[in-house]
Amino acid sequence: MIRNAHAVDLKDAVLEALRADPRVDEAEIGVAVEDGVVTLTGHVGSQAEKRAAGEAAHRAAGVLDVANDLRVRAPFALGASDADLAQAVRSALDRALGAAAAHVQSTVGDARVTLEGVVAATRDRDAAERAVRRLPFVLHVANRLRVGAAEPA
Repeated sequence: MIRNAHAVDLKDAVLEALRADPRVDEAEIGVAVEDGVVTLTGHVGSQAEKRAAGEAAHRAAGVLDVANDLRVRAPFALGASDADLAQAVRSALDRALGAAAAHVQSTVGDARVTLEGVVAATRDRDAAERAVRRLPFVLHVANRLRVGAAEPA
């Protein structure tokens, strides 16, 4: 009986951690606990939200491991197309990199984004990837950006 009570307390702690994280909408997230291992199930809107849910679960006291079985909703179910996503990617890159975004190309297919080109610094490479990962409905980002001097346009 004590073991079940501990699991209930741990489940409540994980649910509270999910609710407290502004990056996570816990409404469609299920939590199961066994021997300190937390399993997250259900659906989220983006890969970034899935990662944030896993991080939030790890913050709950007593969690040993997290099995993040959350599924990212396919954008097509909500009417977003790859063309819509490509436009959103370009806007995100422009905001994150300013004029340097002109040296970055993206390819979008099935909600997966590949970034290619050259940026001036590692921080720019990371900023571009973060900006794209934060977009709703992005399932995967392949960051193939190189750091170095961009070719003159």
